[in-house]
Amino acid sequence: SFNLQAQVPINDGHVINQQRRMVMTAWNNFTPDPWRVFGVPTNPLWWSTWGFHQDYHKTDRRPLSPAGPQTLRYGAAILMHTATKQYEKEQAEIKKTALKEIVRISGDLSGGDPLYILYYKEELEALTEDDKGGAFTDLSLEEFAYMAKTGSVDWFNLKYQALQESYEVAKTADMERGQRMLMYHRIMLDMEKLYNNWGYKKRVAKTILDISKRTNEMKADKEVFKPTRGYKEIIDEIMKNTKTLAK
Repeated sequence: SFNLQAQVPINDGHVINQQRRMVMTAWNNFTPDPWRVFGVPTNPLWWSTWGFHQDYHKTDRRPLSPAGPQTLRYGAAILMHTATKQYEKEQAEIKKTALKEIVRISGDLSGGDPLYILYYKEELEALTEDDKGGAFTDLSLEEFAYMAKTGSVDWFNLKYQALQESYEVAKTADMERGQRMLMYHRIMLDMEKLYNNWGYKKRVAKTILDISKRTNEMKADKEVFKPTRGYKEIIDEIMKNTKTLAK
């Protein structure tokens, strides 16, 4: 049998030097040598290889050279990775700050404010009650009808509804915590003023109704005790009786 090979390995030192130059080693070993005589290359192999490319060895063309494209890509990748880490850090700080800002100004979370829970929630509770803080509970039907006729009831309902709307805005709108607390306090003062005015109107209504009732009773008493004769007749009769007694 014969030992046959389809490929024959070629070990060309010049090709190997070129491969090493392009991949891993320094930019050197430019073979074949020129065999210079008085500075003139005499090697025909050198002329066939480098004769028309004598400046080739002056520029380092390795991808992994200090200024090679692959080295620059690696450097750019490292810089991009560093920048990405910095951006991630900044993004985390921005997210943290944004969450704090949301918690601080969000209307959806305003119900958990300690000052609101401890003070304003109780003070403004009347604005959430169906009986409007007991504004009409101590009124009789006669008093309520009189105040409705004079427009006091409509006045109170209008003011009360405006305070309710302001209170709802203060609880749900996004705003600074200090501004929200000031709004709560202003609503509380307006509500206190409203109920004071409403109490005054109720007292006035009760007084007017009491006076009207007493006036009607006095008129009724006059009609009951109205004399059947005139005052002149009564005086004449008294004088006549006096003369008779004198005789």
